Amino acid sequence: MIQYPDTLQASTQGFAIVKAKELGGHRQVSTLAALYLLPNAWLSESTNNTGNDAIGQEWYVVSENKTYRLIDWDNRSTAAGWEDADKSIKDYIDSEIATAKAMVVKIKTVTSLPDVAIAEENVIYFVPNTVTENNIYDEYIKVGDSMECIGSTAIEIESITNDEIDEMFIE
Repeated sequence: MIQYPDTLQASTQGFAIVKAKELGGHRQVSTLAALYLLPNAWLSESTNNTGNDAIGQEWYVVSENKTYRLIDWDNRSTAAGWEDADKSIKDYIDSEIATAKAMVVKIKTVTSLPDVAIAEENVIYFVPNTVTENNIYDEYIKVGDSMECIGSTAIEIESITNDEIDEMFIE
């Protein structure tokens, strides 16, 4: 839905003037030099960034085929005042992916528990349980400076009667 600007001002030439921040749509300039020369009034309603009203604005630069975001009012007329908005989004996504990858837990089956000094973070070690039957493993993970047993692959199934099964489905 199209919205009209909050304020219209008359000019001496007989046409309406609106504040740049009231304009909807795409903000664009032809070159980086043009970006650095944007008038303060186009960037800030107060013309001096009162309350950081200009920070975060995004402008598309045709020559670069990129969008830039204002991050520093005092340096708005130089590259230091702007960041590549597309790159900052990519960096954020890359950071989130790296964090997720670091949280992935691996499982390693070993013949004996490794020494804590060489044990890896985010790895569950399956160590054969020599006391019980075959194919039962104790599960260990490195916690700080020690290896902690967090469980076992042993499964205990309680016997259940047909009447108990029927009760589960009737309720």
